[in-house]
Amino acid sequence: MELSLTSPLALQLLLLLPLLPLICSLLRRDPKKQPRAHGLKAYPLLGTLPHFVKNQHRFLDWCTDVINREPTHTISFKVLGFTGGAITANPANVEHILETRDESGNLNC
Repeated sequence: MELSLTSPLALQLLLLLPLLPLICSLLRRDPKKQPRAHGLKAYPLLGTLPHFVKNQHRFLDWCTDVINREPTHTISFKVLGFTGGAITANPANVEHILETRDESGNLNC
């Protein structure tokens, strides 16, 4: 049996080759691992940017909803091209941030 690029088997293999990483990731998925019920989903290249873009028209209400779902009342985010940051409504975290700032406004952590 000769295998050439025009044979049906070779064409099927060439078509399935790009799907190989997807198939491998599905096979390695841990069925016991539960999805996160709170927080922001981070996408590989975009970070959490899609969440911010989707909710830009109601940013304060959306931030309040997300923070209220978090047990610590603090979320961290990473946006494409930026280092990211954190949003908190936890009084202990706010107090720590205010106490660790110097005269110029920089954090001394």
